[in-house]
Amino acid sequence: MAHVMHQRRIPAADAAALRLVRGGSWVVAPALRKELSAVQLFTLGFGCIIGVGWIILVGEWLANAGSLGTVLAFVIGGCGMALIGLCYCEAATRFPVAGGEVAYCYGFFGLRSAFVAGWIVVLTLAVGTAFEAISVGWILALIFPDISGPVLYFAWGEPVHAGRLLAGLVGMVLVAAINWVGIRETARLQDLITYGLIGITLACVLVAFWAGDWANLQPLLAAPPKSAVAGTLSVLAMIPLFYLGFNVVPQAIEEKGERVGSRQVTAAIVLAILAAMVFYVLVVLMTAVALPRDQLLGQDLPAYVAISAVLGSAAAGKAVLVAGLLGLVSSWNAIFFAGTRVLLVLARIGTIPEAFAQIHPGRGTPGNAIVLVAIVGSLGSLLGPAALGPMVNGLGTAMTLVFAMIAYGILIAPADGTSAARLLGPRLVKIVPAMAGLIAVGLGIVGLTQAYVGRKMFPPLEWLMLLLWAGLGLFFWLIVTARRRAMSDEARRRILFPQRVDPAGTS
Repeated sequence: MAHVMHQRRIPAADAAALRLVRGGSWVVAPALRKELSAVQLFTLGFGCIIGVGWIILVGEWLANAGSLGTVLAFVIGGCGMALIGLCYCEAATRFPVAGGEVAYCYGFFGLRSAFVAGWIVVLTLAVGTAFEAISVGWILALIFPDISGPVLYFAWGEPVHAGRLLAGLVGMVLVAAINWVGIRETARLQDLITYGLIGITLACVLVAFWAGDWANLQPLLAAPPKSAVAGTLSVLAMIPLFYLGFNVVPQAIEEKGERVGSRQVTAAIVLAILAAMVFYVLVVLMTAVALPRDQLLGQDLPAYVAISAVLGSAAAGKAVLVAGLLGLVSSWNAIFFAGTRVLLVLARIGTIPEAFAQIHPGRGTPGNAIVLVAIVGSLGSLLGPAALGPMVNGLGTAMTLVFAMIAYGILIAPADGTSAARLLGPRLVKIVPAMAGLIAVGLGIVGLTQAYVGRKMFPPLEWLMLLLWAGLGLFFWLIVTARRRAMSDEARRRILFPQRVDPAGTS
C-alpha cells in the first residue's frame, strides 16, 4: 500500500478530519462542530427551499393553470421531488457523512463521478447565492423605493442599479460573516428566519381566507383557448426548481448532534419537501381568494396586491414582502452554508486545492471555502436581474444530472455488509430510485428546452455559465493531479466514510 496509517488509536469521530500530508502520513486536523439538532436540519432544508420567487410568479401560475391547476401542479411536483428526496435519504443511510452527493457518488461510481457531482452542486449553491443577492436588492427596493439609486450599466437589456447592487453585495458579506463565526450561530439564525417566515405567511393566509371570497378561485383550471392539461403542465415544468434546497441537509450530517440518527435525518429531508409543498399551496390559495382573477392578471406582485386589497392598506400588504425577504435570507444562508461544506469535502479527497479543506482552529469553520463562495456569488450578482431566469433554469437543469446519478447509484448498488442498514425495503429500493431517475431525466429535458424559449441570446446564458464553471473545475482538477494520484482509495474512504475506520487505527 502506497500510504500507511500511523499505528495509533484514532476515534471514528475524528476520522473525517484526517488529511494527507507530505510523506504519506496522517494527521488530525481541526474538526467541524457537532451541534445541529434534527429540528435545525429541518429548518436548514426548508429554509433553503423557500425563496422569493413565488412573490413574482404566483400571478403567472394562476393565469396559466387556474387555482386548482396550480395546486395540482405543486402537489404533483412535490411528490416527485419527495421521491428524489427519499433517494437522498437512502444514500444518507448508507453513507451518513458530510459531503452528500460527493460521498454518495464516490461510493457508487468512483472519484471522477464524485467530482462531477460535487462540482455541479457547488455551482448550484455558489451561483445560487448570486441569485439571492440580486433578488434582495430588488425586494428591498419595493419596500424602500429610494434605495434603487442610479443606473450603473445595462446587462442583457436590463438596468443594474447602484443601490440594489450594493445591497446585494453587503448582504453577501454579512452572510459570509455569519457562516464564518460558526455553525451554532448559523443554525440559530436559520431557526429565527424560518420561524419568522412561517409566522408572517400564516398570518397573511388566515387574513386572506377570512376576508377573501372563495368564489374568486374560479376558474379552477386554465381558461379557453388553453387546455387544462397544457396549463397545468406549463406550471409543473417550473415547479421542481422551487423545491431545490433539500439537498443541503446531507451536507450538514457531519455536524449533526450525537443524538440525531439516520431516521431523524430522513424525516428532516422529507418533511422539508412536504412542508414546502404545503407552503406553496397556501400561498397560491391566499392570492387566489383575495381578488378576482382579472384584477390579479398583469400584476408584477400579485400576492402583495392581493393582501393589500384585503387589508385595505398598501403598507399592511408589505407584510408579504417581508415574508418574501425572510424567505430570501433563509435560502441565502442555507445554500451558502452547504456550498462551503461541499468544497471542504472536494478538497479533502484531493480533487481541488487543499487550501479549501482548511478549518479555522478557533471557529471550526472552513474559511477559504467561505471566501470562494462569497467571491463567486458576488461576481454573479454583477450580471443583474436579467440573469435571474437563466440562473434558475441552468442550475435546476444541472442538478437533474446529480439527481439521476444518485437514483441510478441506489438502483445498481445494493447495500454491502458494512452498510447493511437500509431505509427503503427490498421492493421500494428498486421502485423509488427507478421512478426518481425518470423524473430527474424528464426535468433535465424540460430545462434544456426552456433555455431556448423566448431567449434572444445564443448560446444561452445558462450554457455559458455551465461552460465557465466546467473550465474552472478542469483547471482545479489538473493542478492537483500529483496530490490526487498520491492519495489511495483507502485514504479517501477513511475521509469520506469515517464510520468504517478501524477503531484500532490499523490499515
